[in-house]
Amino acid sequence: MHRFGLVLASQAPSKIIRFGISAHGFIGTQTQSGAIFAAQNDYSRTAMGVDDIGVFLGSQVHPFVRLGIHGGVNGCIDSLGVPSGNTGEDRFFYGTVPSFGGELVFGKSDFPVQSMFTLNYASNNFVYVVKGIANEKPNGNEDALLADSLTWKWQTMGKISSSGIVYLPALLLEYSNCKVREFSPTDKNYPLTFGSARLDTNWTIGSFIFGLGASAFVKNWGKAWFEYAHDFFSLSYGALTAMTDQSRGYDRIGCGIEGNIHAIPALNVPSSIELFVRLGYENMRLNSRFGAYHGDEFRFINEPLAIGSQNPGGTVASPYRIDMDGDVRISKITSGLGATFFDGMLGVDVGMGFLTLTSAQINNGFEFGAAVSYNLVARK
Repeated sequence: MHRFGLVLASQAPSKIIRFGISAHGFIGTQTQSGAIFAAQNDYSRTAMGVDDIGVFLGSQVHPFVRLGIHGGVNGCIDSLGVPSGNTGEDRFFYGTVPSFGGELVFGKSDFPVQSMFTLNYASNNFVYVVKGIANEKPNGNEDALLADSLTWKWQTMGKISSSGIVYLPALLLEYSNCKVREFSPTDKNYPLTFGSARLDTNWTIGSFIFGLGASAFVKNWGKAWFEYAHDFFSLSYGALTAMTDQSRGYDRIGCGIEGNIHAIPALNVPSSIELFVRLGYENMRLNSRFGAYHGDEFRFINEPLAIGSQNPGGTVASPYRIDMDGDVRISKITSGLGATFFDGMLGVDVGMGFLTLTSAQINNGFEFGAAVSYNLVARK
């Protein structure tokens, strides 16, 4: 899988106008021996799309108040190439077209209270074609899905200073509602195309998240943090789905510390350089299908769902009758090193994590990551 992206942002010296654009995409292929459609023959899978193409416009209307609006799209086409002469076909498209929203930010870094409220709307689209399987639909066209999502989020953080220690307590409230509607397919089932609506086969995904957190900065030596959040998650179905409404709770807890190596006098680190060492721990219960923590809350159906031949362990009908099977618990221990140079203009971070996933069985994993950033600063 190859990923690429671009982010550009700028603002007027007075901050009366802020503007930014972002674009992130990917393309990748997968090959495997022993295809589903023709055992022992090779097949290839290609996925390509954009994680986001977006625009942001904001304004600092008051020293303590900032407003912003944003809009964008994302989408992915995933297609399975089958051996020559085989009649099988497997392709799907998912995308958010469009998404838009706004934000209101109150306070600033040296103010005792900071708060942010965001409101977002998105329209999700999903179409799927699969041939060469049991109970195949006419022309392999599965029903098209259209989901309207609305989410609001309120985050607030306080600031208390005492004896050289700065305490930052925080509160999070988030609500999201995603209503999924089912439509008959079109002749070709191309992306963003829909037939007539199915009656009373809709389902609604609801979520309310409550979270608490705190961090403490100990003079110039480092910081520690802690957070806990709980997601009250629910699924409700239309009468013709013949499914029972469900609800469940998901939780997440995390903590960590960061030490400032450059603060050790004996090292004589230049003032333009900062060095950090980090250690953290996370433990969370989530659903492997759509998760309790939605990095993008509008992607309830925008996942490579367990559909057709692209996931032999799944069923063709699964994206159309989402349920809560697949709960897992993940714990992770992370450690890393970081540094900034030239008064924060250049940043380097390296980290690794040791993971444990518990479901029907226990699986262990390891991850490693590195990042380099450069901040352009206009100087007078």
